[in-house]
Amino acid sequence: ENFYIYDVVFVEGLWGSGKTFAATAAAIKAFRKKEVDRIVITRPFIVDKGLGALPGEVADKLIFEMQPIIDNFHALQGKEETDKMLKDGTLVFQYNGKIKGMTLSNCIFIVDELQDATYPQFMELLTRLGKDSKMISTLSKEQIHHSIGENSCYHKLNKLKYSGIVGWNELESNHRHELINKIIDYLKDK
Repeated sequence: ENFYIYDVVFVEGLWGSGKTFAATAAAIKAFRKKEVDRIVITRPFIVDKGLGALPGEVADKLIFEMQPIIDNFHALQGKEETDKMLKDGTLVFQYNGKIKGMTLSNCIFIVDELQDATYPQFMELLTRLGKDSKMISTLSKEQIHHSIGENSCYHKLNKLKYSGIVGWNELESNHRHELINKIIDYLKDK
């Protein structure tokens, strides 16, 4: 419900809790109801992942980072509809390093894995939000990349949780394999 009453929504959860799936479903619903003209998706770029060494143009390199999101679109609406949206520009994957100066109007802007952005990077992403747009960001304290650590915007954004300014949804259940939570809980206690 918080996806639709706030213009900025954070979806927090553990590994496998369905954060990206929920954000994708909310975006598709808004698009199909013609509340927005397009869906724009980005993920923070992590330098030590070595994407610069991959062959091809930026779009070719982005596909490696965006594949989990594409898989969610395929699961929710099928490959044919997803490919159509990619072709006609109503579904756009944007490299966050090239987003500066853009205004994203009349769209759903998904920032996946936001915990891997620094606070200045988050501010750069947030200030892209234009008229009639909504922003859905997924994040997880447990999944902060080691190269980001204490510089993650998560630590500052967590203060917004009970502000009433933004929506904040917490997903607590693993939806992948029942053994994951048992292993994580076991290792946490050791």
